[in-house]
Amino acid sequence: MEAHLATLALPQVRLERRPADCFDGIADGSLDLVILNSVVQYFPDLGYLESVLAQAVRAVRPGGAIFLGD
Repeated sequence: MEAHLATLALPQVRLERRPADCFDGIADGSLDLVILNSVVQYFPDLGYLESVLAQAVRAVRPGGAIFLGD
């Protein structure tokens, strides 16, 4: 993704890799998209998933999206 993004003129797009439950420094309503792809099956329990999704919902702006893959 980073290599492909570097070929595009999209200075407003930023990719980050971090633990699913780490929303440190991300303001509420500041993201267009949160992607959780191929990771949910590795979460330790349902409570962890609920916590991650609650943080993602707060971080995504109105009209944004949360993508759960696999």
